[in-house]
Amino acid sequence: MGLKKLIVVVFKFCLGINLFFMFFGTFKLIKLNRLYVHRNEFKKVRVLVDTMYLSSTARTDGPGYDTYWVKYSNQLRDSFLVEHKLCVVEKIIREKNQNNDSIHIWHHPTLEDSYAIPSHKKYEDSFDKTNIRNLIILFFIAIITLIYLLFKYFKKRWIKKEF
Repeated sequence: MGLKKLIVVVFKFCLGINLFFMFFGTFKLIKLNRLYVHRNEFKKVRVLVDTMYLSSTARTDGPGYDTYWVKYSNQLRDSFLVEHKLCVVEKIIREKNQNNDSIHIWHHPTLEDSYAIPSHKKYEDSFDKTNIRNLIILFFIAIITLIYLLFKYFKKRWIKKEF
């Protein structure tokens, strides 16, 4: 009986953590949805890179998860943020060195710019679709958890008030 109770407590703890962090997930969901909706409005532009420097060395997602700012001089904007996942920073440096300090970016008039792989002809949105789907699933799990916890709380209060 003790093992079953431990599994239930761990399960409730995981659902509670999901519920807590879903607050932050909603902001990411809104941002990704905005990128997905406007995916056809991105234009591929070549810019001249001025500097590239380390912005933060957050180790929350494991080793090698650094964030870099890429500064460039153009009429569009002046910088964009790159997360050091999937060797993106190395690709940027390699392209920068091969093309006289210039790289391709995806530019949108109102949304933030991002790095464009030279071989891609249109904005890649498969990553956005996958993340949106996963965040929606986690959001529904969080809502169901909230309903479950509220039901348990009100059930305990209702049982104490006998008529």
